Formats: sequence, C-alpha cells, structure tokens
Amino acid sequence: MKRLEGRVVLVTGSAAGIGEGIARRIAAEGAAPVIHGREQEQAVGERIAAETGGVFVAGELSDPDVPCRIVEAIIQRLDRLDGLVNNAGVSWRGGIESSAEFFDSILAINARAPFLLIQSALPHLKTSRGCVVNIGSKLGRNGSHTLLPYSMSKAALANMTRALSGPLAEDGVRINGLNLGWTWTQNEVVLNVINPGRPESWLDEVGAKQPFGRLLLPEDIAAMVAYLLSDEARMITGQVWDFDQRSFGG
Repeated sequence: MKRLEGRVVLVTGSAAGIGEGIARRIAAEGAAPVIHGREQEQAVGERIAAETGGVFVAGELSDPDVPCRIVEAIIQRLDRLDGLVNNAGVSWRGGIESSAEFFDSILAINARAPFLLIQSALPHLKTSRGCVVNIGSKLGRNGSHTLLPYSMSKAALANMTRALSGPLAEDGVRINGLNLGWTWTQNEVVLNVINPGRPESWLDEVGAKQPFGRLLLPEDIAAMVAYLLSDEARMITGQVWDFDQRSFGG
C-alpha cells in the first residue's frame, strides 16, 4: 500500500513549478491531489489533474474570500481533506521604498492566504487527523533588502507554523514548514531570459557553483513534502527546516 493511499491533499500554486512537482509526487504516493491555480491557468491545471488522478480548483488567493471557497469546493467534490500544502506565493522585488499597496499585495498572498486556508481547512483536518506543510524561503530567516516585503512574509509564515503547532496537536493535526533555497523552475528560466545583461547559460553557471553542482529541483522538495504528509512523520510538528545546500552564513 502506498503511504498516502486514499488521501486528499490540496497543493496551492500547483499548476506549475514546485507545486506541480509536489502534486505529481504525492499522486505517485497514492493521494488524490487538488491542483490549484489562477483562472488563467485552468487549462494547464485541468491537464495536470487528469494526469495525476486529481481535481482542479481555481482561485485568486489575494481575494480573502477565496480560501474558504476553495475548501468548500473540495469537500463538495471529494468529501474529505487530509492535507494542505501552502505553496503558492509571489516573490516580487522591492525594498524599503515599497509602497503600502505593494507590501499588502505580497502579504495577502504569502501570509494571509495560508492563514485563511488553514482556518477553513481545520475542521476537516481535525476529522482526518491530517497535516499542513508550509513552503517558505530561507529569506524568511536571513532576509534580503531587495526582497524585503517577501522576506517578511516568509518570516510570518514560519512564525505561524511554530505558533500553531501546539493548539493543532491537541486535535491530532500536524503542521511543519520548509525554508527553501534557490530552486530551478521554469519561472526562474523566464526571469533569466528577461533580465538584461545575463547570458542564457547564467542559471547553469549558478547551479555549477552550488555544493552539489546544481540548484534544487521541485522533485527534491516534493520528496520531503510527501514524507511530512505521511504517517512516517506522525511524531513531527512545529518544525521549520532549512532546505538548502548552503548554511545561512555560506
């Protein structure tokens, strides 16, 4: 029997990149993944859902009403929820000069939406004794002055992970997080292409300088998420791991 057999897991931002990698891995482990993306990603999301035996739900997480609607749609269609992976996020650049509107737009997606999703999912996770995995960033710990609101949003996500672990454990619900290092995704490739002055081989050159000769890949992260969702991690909660090849001082 596969270790996630019969479980329903929502992975936000899973129409591409890290989220897609997570959805495909947990499907291979026996879960029915709920693929989430924006409305303009529906065609891609529906294809991934069909390929993984899951379902697709659309919703813009900057809207505070959407998290509740997503959870309600899952329960209507699948009648249960065993896991939530808060992966969706934006990493727009901005420093101390950022406007209040810019700051709020990042916090709404990266911190408020995970909070509201957990809030909405919690009654169902209590029933299934399920778990939450929050996908953060190492910048939530050591920060970046050029990605200041982003860094702050990921610090908030890590803090929430730790703060909720005790109360959730009383109902048998686990919550953990991963602070990711630099990860290769198609979005990174696009950013590399549009960034003036960088050669096409720039990402490969960066990867070659890493301790293990490449950047992290979505499948690296997906393996750890699948473990945290499984019963093998049933005694782990309230932990936020640094998932990177380098120490924060390196």
